[in-house]
Amino acid sequence: MKILEYKSFKKSAQGEQKGFTLVEMVIYIGAAMIVLGSITGLIFLLISSRAKSWAVAEVEQQGAFAMNNITQAIRNAKSINLPGQATSGSTLNLNVIEVGDDPTIFNLASGKIQIKEGLATTIDLTSDQVVASDLNFQNLSRNTTLGIIRINFTLASNSGDKGAYKYSKNFYGSASLR
Repeated sequence: MKILEYKSFKKSAQGEQKGFTLVEMVIYIGAAMIVLGSITGLIFLLISSRAKSWAVAEVEQQGAFAMNNITQAIRNAKSINLPGQATSGSTLNLNVIEVGDDPTIFNLASGKIQIKEGLATTIDLTSDQVVASDLNFQNLSRNTTLGIIRINFTLASNSGDKGAYKYSKNFYGSASLR
């Protein structure tokens, strides 16, 4: 019994049929769709991975930058004006050696950690790419010790995309006057 196949192409001069059968075409199209689907999934995975890496790197870099600036200012300060001894607050006010930079003030405003040195304008230590929150300075000083400040704050990635990867990290540190 001979199975009939639909061939849309003519026979060659040698009697061979050229072209593909309908079944072959369906198989080839199915294989091509699987390959294209895999490539699309891989591209989506790469884009998602890139967004995650960017969010983590941005939070880590800006957190380290802010923490380094705050701890360096504390180490170079003459004394701590705010918060008072054995208290905590969201603002750090330092009496510094450089007259033009006195006082040096760190605070949180509009989701950014800021510094103001003397009469200069306020400078943002963090950018719009992250949102800062929970900035707290705890004065651990005692009467017999130099000033010691514990610092903690939270940074979170701030991408405008609703589906973007969100990353948040708490930063902790401490520094003492020299």
